[in-house]
Amino acid sequence: MTDILILTHIDYCPPGYLAQVLDEARRDFRVLRVDLGELANIDLDRPRAVAIMGGPMSVNDELPWLATEIAALQHFIRRDIPMIGHCLGLSCWPGPWVPRYGACPTPRAAGSR
Repeated sequence: MTDILILTHIDYCPPGYLAQVLDEARRDFRVLRVDLGELANIDLDRPRAVAIMGGPMSVNDELPWLATEIAALQHFIRRDIPMIGHCLGLSCWPGPWVPRYGACPTPRAAGSR
């Protein structure tokens, strides 16, 4: 097991640029497909940093592997290790430390004033 764990959720959402940066920095990392059950036999006390990537699914979808991932993230949070989440990866973070966003007081769109 490497020091950096990257969790992915579907084949067409790889770690991309993050993997490139880690490769260039010569940092060892491991990519797991959570949706394929690859998180099941991982020692959750080993990673020293975790990145959680995105995907087309919602954290509210009834997918059998989401509960496993959320439980793992809770464990990582208790261990107080650095984590970064992108899209679904941030939505999966459990607890009050997750930022809650409300409606933007001034709607913005490309080309609007």
